[in-house]
Order: sequence, then structure tokens, then C-alpha cells
Amino acid sequence: MLDHSIRFHQYHLEDMGRLRVRKYCEVEDREVPTDEIGKGYELTKTQVIPISDAELQELHLLTAKAIEIEVFVPLESIDPIRIAEGYRNFIHSASAFRTLLRNA
Repeated sequence: MLDHSIRFHQYHLEDMGRLRVRKYCEVEDREVPTDEIGKGYELTKTQVIPISDAELQELHLLTAKAIEIEVFVPLESIDPIRIAEGYRNFIHSASAFRTLLRNA
């Protein structure tokens, strides 16, 4: 089967040098191959909860790529000082994180 798709690469306009995306480990100061890369939830700046692809597939999230809006609130009910702050669930352990994902 012939592949008729067109593929483009990214180049630096000044010298047409090829641009690449590299995964780099800040701790070991080296480039990391794809088979050593995983996912995780940053609980704190020093604690990350690893989550595997298998665990994510078990979740069966209906809104995995969507946000469900439940209600709009009047603008005047929002404190202008806090308008830029996002909403976030605060999770304190790996088991609480997995429970939250399972119940989502």
C-alpha cells in the first residue's frame, strides 16, 4: 500500500537547520529514550505519583478529552482578587489520587 501523505519537518529559518524534540532528564542531565518515559501526577514539587497506561485504560473516563460545564455563576459573585486562580483537587497520597481517577 502506497503512502501518499505529505510530511513536513520543522527548520530554523535563519540557517535551515533541522529542529528536533528531545526528552531530557533534569535529574540525570541526559537525553532519555522513549522506552524509559512514563506518566505521573505531581503531588508536590518533590513527590510524583506514577500512573501506568494500563491504569489509565482501566478508568473508562467518559470525559477524558472533554470538560463538562455544570453551571455558570454570576461574575459579581467571584472575588476579583481570585479570578486568575484555577480550581484544583488537592490530593495528599497515591491511593487518594488513584481513587479520584477511578471515581471520575
